[in-house]
Amino acid sequence: MAHDSPPGTDDAARARTIGEELARSTATPPVTVRCEGVTHRYGGDSSGFRAASSRTVTALRDASFEAHAGEVVGL
Repeated sequence: MAHDSPPGTDDAARARTIGEELARSTATPPVTVRCEGVTHRYGGDSSGFRAASSRTVTALRDASFEAHAGEVVGL
């Protein structure tokens, strides 16, 4: 019977190797970016980004998110 393990490797060792590979492939990637409580306003100040009516616009209010390694996100 042919198998991928080197000669002399027992079934328990092969099972451990397969289990470890499966755990690595299904584990959640680490968080690489985390933002918590982000608020962004524009207009109504002297920053040069004034709205035509000089009112303040809140683009984000208390926004939070996480991005994991390999994810592409847009906000």
